[in-house]
Amino acid sequence: KSLKPRAKEWVIRLIEKLYAGKAAQDAKHIQEGEELVDMPTYLFSHLQAQYGAKSLVQEYTASIVITMRQYMSEDIRLQSFARFLSQEWNTPVLHVFLDATERVNTYGALVQPCCEFPENYVPGRGLPGWVCTWKAMAISD
Repeated sequence: KSLKPRAKEWVIRLIEKLYAGKAAQDAKHIQEGEELVDMPTYLFSHLQAQYGAKSLVQEYTASIVITMRQYMSEDIRLQSFARFLSQEWNTPVLHVFLDATERVNTYGALVQPCCEFPENYVPGRGLPGWVCTWKAMAISD
């Protein structure tokens, strides 16, 4: 059966859920002294837990790939996820990325004075989100 790309918003929401779940799993693994798993392994275990049947896991995996190929050239979030999925960017890089993302998204998480946006802030359709450069520099240090 021929799969068609889904909406870009669908794959973005899925990626955000994967990142959140992976960050939580990483925190647990670190606390328990276990090795961190790579993104492909995490993706398949997530889909397996979510859908169970091997055929559904394969179908969702194919939908993810097809949708990412459709929209990847226009969205850096998809390009980044593709690098983690292909392991061009390895698990330690993913861990740092998830940590930095959490820090950027955590309201008032830094001592560094910076511009905070309301938690419910959503940029207009097609517009980039905002990140305070002071906060970004503090995280990178």
